[in-house]
Amino acid sequence: MPLWLDVVRGQPDWEAVFAGFQSTTDYPACTYWRELAAFYPHAKVILTVRDADGWFDSVSETIFSPKMQGSLAGSPVGAMMQGVIFDAFGGRANDRAFMTDWFVRRNQSVVDSFAARPAPRLLAQGRRGDPSVAFLGVPVPDAPFPRVNSRDEISQAMSERRGLRPTPRRPREIRARVHRRAESQHSPPA
Repeated sequence: MPLWLDVVRGQPDWEAVFAGFQSTTDYPACTYWRELAAFYPHAKVILTVRDADGWFDSVSETIFSPKMQGSLAGSPVGAMMQGVIFDAFGGRANDRAFMTDWFVRRNQSVVDSFAARPAPRLLAQGRRGDPSVAFLGVPVPDAPFPRVNSRDEISQAMSERRGLRPTPRRPREIRARVHRRAESQHSPPA
């Protein structure tokens, strides 16, 4: 968390932030897509395109919800989320029209930015699909893509713990959780 708080303060150490990782997804990294694309000039980028109203409904019930924000108030995660997510919205995170317009404009700015680059580094696609496998030049995996942090999963965690953890898990814990989830999704029924 301290490394992401440094990013929020304008002092990113991308090598340290991503030490031990080969990729990233969603917040907090998606806020810094321009900086990361410049820092990792050969990295490929997948932009997940979805309906703006569906996105707004999802984030309003999860990371933007008063329950979630209340559970993180005063914590390092809450401070990181404020700097990485909410500062960009100028207090309008609950304004559907503003947020859905912001979402569409942000996605278009990603597409426009990469359209001007010589090598194809961007794949804009729906939430699932094999185009990402071909784009990344990797074989189709034997297991289904692990889906974590879904609206249902976050809602359940908020109900069980009255919010998310104010202190994030360590990378090893995250990898173990994703691995267990992928195995359980791929296991045949007993």
